[in-house]
Amino acid sequence: MKKIISCLILTFVVVSCGKQGCFISPKQTVFELVNTGGENVIESGTLPFSDVIISEDAGNGSFRSMHYNLTNNNRISVEELGWYNGTKKYRFFTPDTTFNLSVKSSKIDSSGCNSFRIDEVNFLNITGSKENDFYKIIIK
Repeated sequence: MKKIISCLILTFVVVSCGKQGCFISPKQTVFELVNTGGENVIESGTLPFSDVIISEDAGNGSFRSMHYNLTNNNRISVEELGWYNGTKKYRFFTPDTTFNLSVKSSKIDSSGCNSFRIDEVNFLNITGSKENDFYKIIIK
C-alpha cells in the first residue's frame, strides 16, 4: 500500500509540474550582411566575421555583449534575440559601419509550453529587409 501511495504521489508531481517551467527556444535570428551589389561581405572576405560586434542596449548608455555565431553559409546567427516580451534595441558594430535594430517580440503558448516570437524588426540608420528565413542588411 505504501508503494502505491508513493507511486501516486510521484505521478501527481510529474504530471502537475510537467508543463510548469516548460520553455521552447525560439528560432535563431539570422542576419546576412551584404554590399550594395547584394554580395555577402563576410563570404567575400570584405568584412571578417571577427570584426563584427553585436550588443544589446542595456540602458543608461551601456551595452551588453550578445552571443552570435557564423553559419555555414556565412550569415550571423544571434542567440537570445527576441527571447522576451516587449521591445529591445541592439547595435551592430563593424570597422566601417555602426547601425541599430529595434526588435519587438511577444510571448506565445506553443503546445502548452512558453515560447516567444519576433513580431517586428526595425532597422535604424541602415537598409534591411526580411527574407525567407533571415534578415538581409545592406552595409557599405
